[in-house]
Amino acid sequence: MNTHELKYYSEIILNRFHIFQIINSFKKNRKSNIIIRVDDFPHRKKSFKDFKKFDAIMKKHKISYLLGVTPFVSKKPTDPYNKIFREITQEEIKYLKKGVNEGRISIALHGYIHQTINKDKLSEFINKNPQQLENEIIKGKKYLKENGLETEIIMPPFNSFNKENLKIFEKHFKIITAGPETIRYFGKRKSGKLGKIRYIPSYFPYYLNPTKSFPKINSDICITIHWAWFNEEEIEKIAKEISKHKF
Repeated sequence: MNTHELKYYSEIILNRFHIFQIINSFKKNRKSNIIIRVDDFPHRKKSFKDFKKFDAIMKKHKISYLLGVTPFVSKKPTDPYNKIFREITQEEIKYLKKGVNEGRISIALHGYIHQTINKDKLSEFINKNPQQLENEIIKGKKYLKENGLETEIIMPPFNSFNKENLKIFEKHFKIITAGPETIRYFGKRKSGKLGKIRYIPSYFPYYLNPTKSFPKINSDICITIHWAWFNEEEIEKIAKEISKHKF
């Protein structure tokens, strides 16, 4: 994907999927085209108050981002037998809608429950009955839309999906974003078309880890932040680095 294409698709994300013309030139001080992907809302362990602290830092540094939202998040995502789930609250929905309306937050469907169906190979989607998978995708999209959080982006939990899953995603989404785990199913691909859908991957070192230093940004990339993995001080440092490359 070239620079203009990446800008086009990042603007689709940041402008809630309205169709518009590609801007022919970039700002003179623009250093990189960057998509910021944030995983796991709501989180099974971290509180809504914790998320608001994260979001406040992003807002302070004027960083817009794509947020992966799970309608009914699992209490134990790696336990296929877990029966305890937590629905997003109306307070959380109201907060996210405000962020969307401000143009700071865009929404991706981050699975339906974010729970693996296999203890040994973490995936919510792989080997799931196709009809069940499609029903959950439809219900998840409908749930978000009815709560004012409409999306055309799928962010698979555990970055795990295969070609059979992709056939279903193609019918319901325009964009898919995934990570390092996707390599085993599709190879290490650049941003571009994957089947009939636009594919935006995020790989190491831009798939951020608390034990690693922030990477040098010298290309058009998607940076992934699992907000619950980092403390406030670490998020502040990350945000400062990202803000040097405003998009």
